[in-house]
Amino acid sequence: MTETAKTETAVELNELVKRFPGVTALDHVSLSIPRHSVFALLGSNGAGKSTGLSILVNLLQPTAGEARVLGKDSRTLCAEDFKRIGYVSEDRRLPHWLNAREFLDFLRPLYPDWDRDFEAKLLETLDIPVTRNLKHMSRGEKMKVRLLSNMAYRPRLLILDEPFSGLDPVVREELSTGLLELTGEADWTVILASHDVEETERLSDRVGILHAGQLLLEGDVEELMQAHQQVTVRFETPPSAPPANGIFNWQVEGSVAGFVDPDYDPQRCREKLATLGKVKTLEARPLSLREIFVVRAKAKKRERG
Repeated sequence: MTETAKTETAVELNELVKRFPGVTALDHVSLSIPRHSVFALLGSNGAGKSTGLSILVNLLQPTAGEARVLGKDSRTLCAEDFKRIGYVSEDRRLPHWLNAREFLDFLRPLYPDWDRDFEAKLLETLDIPVTRNLKHMSRGEKMKVRLLSNMAYRPRLLILDEPFSGLDPVVREELSTGLLELTGEADWTVILASHDVEETERLSDRVGILHAGQLLLEGDVEELMQAHQQVTVRFETPPSAPPANGIFNWQVEGSVAGFVDPDYDPQRCREKLATLGKVKTLEARPLSLREIFVVRAKAKKRERG
C-alpha cells in the first residue's frame, strides 16, 4: 500500500476471513473506509459486526486476509497505537468502585492528547453524573461514560460497537445528538456498528451492510438511497414475466408490477421493461436505508436457500 493510500484510508480490509469451530463469522470481506468519514456497519445480530471490530482492535486474529488500521496491520497494534484509537463496547468493563470523576482522573495522564476543554464539553453534552459511583449508574449512563472516556483524547479512529443497544429512547436521542454535534467538529474517523438502522442513517455518511459474514454492499448513504428505488409500473396488459435479472421483490397484480431497482435510471428502467409489454405509467421513489437493508438481506437469504 502506498503512503498516499495510508493517509487517505483509515481502515482497509482485504479478503478478511474469521472462522470459529463450525462457523464462518467473516467470509472474504473487503472494504475501504476513508479518513474523516462516519461509517456505519449494519447487520442483524450474528452478522459478524462485533467480530470484525474485535479484529480491528487486535482482540481477535483473522483466520485469513488482512485488516489495516491507520496504516498498520491490526495484528501489530500496541499500546502506543491505542492512544490514537477509541473503542466503545458495552462488553468492556468499567471500574465500578470509582465514580465518573475518579475514573477520568485515572485515565487523563495515560493520554498525552487528552483535551480538558473537550472533556468538559462532553460532560455537559452527555449530562453525566460525575459524582455517582459507576456501579450505581444506569446502562445508558455507563455507555455515556464509555463514550466520553474514548473521545476526550481525540482519537484519530473512534470505533463504536452497538452503542444504542438496549437503551431507552431518551438516552438514545441524547447519545445521537451528542455524537452529531461532536463529530462535526472533530478530525477523526468513526465506525459505528449497529442493527439500529434509523439512528445510523442520521449519523453516518457511508454504510456497509453485512449479512451472515458477507458484505452485501457499501458506499455513500445518499448515493445508495438514490440508486435503490421502489418502482411501480402499469402496463397496458399484464406482463408475462419479470425482467431477467438485476431487480428485487418483483410483484404483479393484474397489469401493475412493483419491484426494487438497485441501480435505478429512468431510461434504462423503461428499456428493460419494454421487453415485457407496453408501459403506460412508471413511478419511482428512493428507498430508506432500512428498506435497502431488508431488501438486500432477504435477497441474500433466498439465494443461500
